[in-house]
Amino acid sequence: MKFKFLLFFLLFFALLFTTLHAQNSRPDLNRVRTYDVQHYIIRVSFDRNAKRIFGDTTVQLKPLAANFKQVELDSEDMVYDSVKLETTGADL
Repeated sequence: MKFKFLLFFLLFFALLFTTLHAQNSRPDLNRVRTYDVQHYIIRVSFDRNAKRIFGDTTVQLKPLAANFKQVELDSEDMVYDSVKLETTGADL
């Protein structure tokens, strides 16, 4: 059982890094960098019967310019319940 979870996480992170590399090589996603990601926290849980994955992600970032107001994250086919500023809990 532990081996299956370890294998899943290894495959998940391999897919994540492959996706990030592919995004950097796509001309349509070459954007002006307005922030630098400092840290990701990814928490997931599974509903095996429904074959669904649930989770939340915290992205800690550092603005690279004054008047920073927008973050673009690529996440095709994902559904968001909320997006909040962690320090205050304010909705974004």
